[in-house]
Amino acid sequence: MIPFINRQTLKDLDFNEIMHNTPLRHDILFDSALQFRPAGHRRRREYVERYWDAVSREIESGCTCVSYESSTRKYIPTAACVCSHAPTPADAALPFNVPPSTITVRAPPRVRALLNEFLEVLLHVIQPLSMLSGPYVNPDFLHAPIQEHAQQAKYIRSLFDPDLIEQELKKGVFDPSGLFEVIGATLKAHCAPMRDLAVDSMVEAAKACAPGCNATTRDAVKVIRNCLEILELMKLDIANHQMQTLRPFLVYSSGSFERKMLRSRRSIDPSLPVTKEWLRSTHDSFSSQTEPINHPLRPLGLDYASLGKKHQLYVSVVRSIVDTVFSPPSSSSTTSSTNLRPSPLERPFPSLPETLYLDSARIQNHTSEITDTVALWMFLLLYRQLASCSSQGKYQKERVDEFATILKQEIRAIGPRSLGSCFLKDTDTALNISASTGSNQNPAADKLRNAVDDVVLQVARRATSVQRDRKVVETVSPPPCGTGDVPDERTVSVARKWVLTNMKTDSSLRKLLHGRLKKVVFEKVLAEVYPARAEAALERMMGQEIEGCGEVFGPSRDVLSSLPRSPLPLFEMKRPEPVQSWGNGLELLSDEVQSLVDKISLLVLVHFNAYLPLYEKEEFLQAVL
Repeated sequence: MIPFINRQTLKDLDFNEIMHNTPLRHDILFDSALQFRPAGHRRRREYVERYWDAVSREIESGCTCVSYESSTRKYIPTAACVCSHAPTPADAALPFNVPPSTITVRAPPRVRALLNEFLEVLLHVIQPLSMLSGPYVNPDFLHAPIQEHAQQAKYIRSLFDPDLIEQELKKGVFDPSGLFEVIGATLKAHCAPMRDLAVDSMVEAAKACAPGCNATTRDAVKVIRNCLEILELMKLDIANHQMQTLRPFLVYSSGSFERKMLRSRRSIDPSLPVTKEWLRSTHDSFSSQTEPINHPLRPLGLDYASLGKKHQLYVSVVRSIVDTVFSPPSSSSTTSSTNLRPSPLERPFPSLPETLYLDSARIQNHTSEITDTVALWMFLLLYRQLASCSSQGKYQKERVDEFATILKQEIRAIGPRSLGSCFLKDTDTALNISASTGSNQNPAADKLRNAVDDVVLQVARRATSVQRDRKVVETVSPPPCGTGDVPDERTVSVARKWVLTNMKTDSSLRKLLHGRLKKVVFEKVLAEVYPARAEAALERMMGQEIEGCGEVFGPSRDVLSSLPRSPLPLFEMKRPEPVQSWGNGLELLSDEVQSLVDKISLLVLVHFNAYLPLYEKEEFLQAVL
């Protein structure tokens, strides 16, 4: 019976809660701009409106009833009152069936609970320093402001009498102007300047409720509601400021903190059997291959067998993470989100390693991005194939690629939200050449089929543009698609049949491209993170350049010492200019590939920072290598 903005919902924004929120502290390492934001989803807004409507109705008529349709549980704004049939409940609500099809709930009174909670939230927000504790807090420095805030809270408590305000509200004589003028002045002493306008508007609305201003009870309730919303924003501002101020500390202490949290989880075996098997399988795979690993610092590649034990471990960790992102565990929800089932040849590890328990959702997002990239790559290959099917003229790769850059944007705009959803198990029926044969029994499948077919038509159209332009005249800029670019039936038929054959989970082409993309991403990620420069790794996690970090935090933080150093002689560490010779159309996806490399590289660096000290222990090395 309390408002949705209350002490409990704001508790997660408290300083100590932030410091002990393991997922939040982990996410900060990946997003330097991470911030708390007010919840604004539609369902919550509906509940909020119902609550304040019920409060106003209770003040106006004394009725605390809420009604719903018995079959659908749909909220009915005009409640069927049963107050005369049941006493006012003290705690639990009392349901009643009201013929013919209504359920009415006789709820406990809300007004007094609202006023009590409003006062406590107000006092909670204007005393932010009283909740600070821990080794990172200097109590002597905070003593004076804490005393000042306590005096302000004492003064407001003396003015805010919930009993009196409740009686005045119910009698229609509540004058919030004086009280909220004091509250507004107090809030402006605490809030950020950008909130001053909202506070001033709240005070003006309160003054409009003074006697003789023709305001209603609902107007007075709206003032209380507006004040609570401002208090929530102020609490968010305070929490975001604290989080950004503490970000250097959170980053530098992240490794030891995450290892401590891992040990404290009862659901995780401290011996980490899954993690050991995860790394052991990668080590065995490397040990059985004779081909060197491409690396820009070694023209002849890295010979895995000749590396030291710890450096074999470093490379195995990188490869294991890349493999996990490309072929997540079959139990992951990633597969269902993209309609993909990993091929047996891709050999996904059966379960997520214990040390990646905080990255499950992140890996799922990366996997979806990979699936979308492979789908986009396949559509571009189809386009190239169609564009080159001309018996006249010379194949103009630059011209084809110029159109491909435009087509890539068009595919994302025209196709389904997730291009990976094009890989359907029943693609042969979902992409029937005749769209009119689709049934209306599954609107989602019909919508997907139409979206994919739209992509196929656009691919054929762009290929036709290239063909016809090449036959007629050479131009320096691609003309817009017009009526002359409509593809013929043969081109569309070839494109549709190609999609029916290849846009499948188990198609040979999809597996081939998926494997090639994984190889390219692994090599680029390895070049990014191995050997690592500790300061560069910190800058990646901080999201900014670091100046003088050693003087502030000292060089003993494990993030500075736990990253893999180079086993290579200094004269071999001249990094050559990167040359992209991927071929097969992957060069058209350089932005998408680099995005994957950046995200997975950061995931690897964060993982190194947290768990290399654990992996490098002798007993762990012996169990893995």
